[in-house]
Amino acid sequence: MSHYADLSFSYEEIITLFLFGVVDKHREIKGIDAFVDRHLRDEFPRLPGYVAYVQRLNRVADVFAPLLALIQQEQEIRNPRQVWLTDSFSVTLARQPYLELQDQWLSTAVARVRQSIETLFAWIAEKAGIEWASKVRSYKGLMVHVFVKLAAALFSWNFLPVSS
Repeated sequence: MSHYADLSFSYEEIITLFLFGVVDKHREIKGIDAFVDRHLRDEFPRLPGYVAYVQRLNRVADVFAPLLALIQQEQEIRNPRQVWLTDSFSVTLARQPYLELQDQWLSTAVARVRQSIETLFAWIAEKAGIEWASKVRSYKGLMVHVFVKLAAALFSWNFLPVSS
């Protein structure tokens, strides 16, 4: 009987709209929901309210890791000899006002060594806004945030034309 149990708005629509919002450079769920409500309400007349949308999105959190794997498989099919590298990517869960001087020096030294990897991470951050998760309130919300943002970045890489 909860307000998010109405299944007239499908999980496929929830997932599609969220991925669309991330690819369209909206960084937060609230921004995506507001954009869809303002501009796509006619195409999605049964769009749930914001709270119900977030609840439904969190219920499908486990879908995004396999979706990311499928997108990666597509890239492997397109570029079979491509070398893949996996590394860590920091996701900020809270903002720190400043770094101590010794931490700034360490950060600069590490950045010089990791410049090419950091360039890739910067591209992912620019495309998907993955680095800011300070408004995430649950584990499922964090999983949605991370895997949707990665899936959106890889989707952009694989299927959308490159723009300058």
